[in-house]
Amino acid sequence: AAASGAAPAPAASTGARGKALAASLASGEARGRSPSAQVTDAQLEARLATLSAKNEAIANALEAAGRELQLLQEMTPCAVFSLSALGTVVGWNRAAAEVTGWLKEDVGHRHFVECFVPEHCQEKTAEALEMAFSTEPADPLADEPTEPFEFELALQPAAGGTGADGLKLSARIGTRRDARGDPLGLLCVQELSGVNEPLKAAIELQRALDEARGLLSSREVELDALQDELASLRSQLLIALDVATSNGTAAEKPVRPSRASGSAAEPDSVTPRPDSGITGGIT
Repeated sequence: AAASGAAPAPAASTGARGKALAASLASGEARGRSPSAQVTDAQLEARLATLSAKNEAIANALEAAGRELQLLQEMTPCAVFSLSALGTVVGWNRAAAEVTGWLKEDVGHRHFVECFVPEHCQEKTAEALEMAFSTEPADPLADEPTEPFEFELALQPAAGGTGADGLKLSARIGTRRDARGDPLGLLCVQELSGVNEPLKAAIELQRALDEARGLLSSREVELDALQDELASLRSQLLIALDVATSNGTAAEKPVRPSRASGSAAEPDSVTPRPDSGITGGIT
């Protein structure tokens, strides 16, 4: 009886200490916290409401983005289909149905290679899909689509037919990944290289015209500068020519000696003697 009466004592003591510690934490006095630093129920509710509103906004944004992507898939003229990690069809847009004849409800959750690829093409198709799916997240090309791969798909068999006829469809393969980069499946988009060729050609032509106009404008500026330089040189040459002509004229003009110098002067003319009747001597 004594032993049984003494046993509850430590438990009671521990319970008392726990209550005291809980009271201390509740009052904000534990670990040196002041009562003014304690978080009230109202503040916790306000924080929870803020977090809840943020989560709701993120969820709405994700839902809107998902709907937009779905709309883009349905509006594009390219055949788009997505596969799960197991290779089953989880997405099939309107263009894919129009091209192949298979409706979305006919292909959903069925194995793509086994059900929709002819047997003689299944191995190479599976290898291409596996290569895209197994790309490591650290690979620089992990988020890039592959080069166009030519799928051969079985057409929807007509009534009484076998569906042996195939359709060749060139498509790029991209890996669907989660936030950590782990693969979730594949997304295949038809490659319509010829659709945008006229637009690409027009853009290239416009770019070439812009470059030609820019080059012509720069050449015109250079030509104007050269014309100004030539005009300046012409003016300098004309001035130099005038100076040279003036100096040459001055050098060619004869200088007559002065009589005051004592030198013999040449007679200006020969005058006939008046009494000779013929040409006289030189005076």
